[in-house]
Amino acid sequence: MTAASLVNQIQSSARKTPEAGTSAADIQRAWEDIQVCIDRLNDMFLLRKHSLDNKPSHGESDQYWSEKLGNLQIFAEMALKPESRESYGLPQIEENISHFGYLVERMARGNLPA
Repeated sequence: MTAASLVNQIQSSARKTPEAGTSAADIQRAWEDIQVCIDRLNDMFLLRKHSLDNKPSHGESDQYWSEKLGNLQIFAEMALKPESRESYGLPQIEENISHFGYLVERMARGNLPA
């Protein structure tokens, strides 16, 4: 799978909200799918760090990566678990998933074609 397809899967799974009428079991499966995608994206970034011709730039530190990937995960969780939303509404959550998904996809992919 590509980084873009993993981010797309996260976005799709995060739309399986209680407001969409999704059952608790389906929400749990969606969360498990998101976790798998997060793990794969992290693996991609780690592999990229050890690549000879596609290393992350200095601006793409481990800390920056962890923050962006963590934020993507947090907002995906907020979409599925209303009790974790704080003051965020679904439109804001979806916007943040899209934003952090874009950043994570770019960093996991590096200079490889999408």
